[in-house]
Amino acid sequence: MIRASQSAILLLSILVMVASACGEPGLPSSNIALERTSDGRVLMLYRICPGIQPERISVGNSLDRWSEPSVELLVHEKVGSLLEVELSSPAEQQLEIDKVNRPLEMEAPIFVRIDTDSIGDGIVFTAMPPPGFLRYEPFDSRQQRDVRPAVFRLTPADNCD
Repeated sequence: MIRASQSAILLLSILVMVASACGEPGLPSSNIALERTSDGRVLMLYRICPGIQPERISVGNSLDRWSEPSVELLVHEKVGSLLEVELSSPAEQQLEIDKVNRPLEMEAPIFVRIDTDSIGDGIVFTAMPPPGFLRYEPFDSRQQRDVRPAVFRLTPADNCD
């Protein structure tokens, strides 16, 4: 018989395995970041591999990135190597709002799922970056960190094989 503490450890281990690397289904992407600008806006950035076209962006407030999103956006235009979406006002950009299930809170946790024409990417942000910083999870460290936005913006997408 498994005790409650053993069950909790087992569940935590499963969650860590499901969310622990980039480039494979179910694992967090090092190509998605959240940026909080110095004036407080929250941006989602997605570094894109050559030949990949984002189609749908799902964003919500949950630790489960597969839960129902607060907002779903459709991307109709071709995107270069970096897609940038201001989460507080996506309708003002060249994106179509497909669904709004509830308001998106600009606080953690925030999950982002991106469906493309060939793959899917996603991540859960467990904390928000401070103003003037960007939060992402580098592929080599597997821990989220806050950096100056140029570090992420000027680095090509990971795992483009």
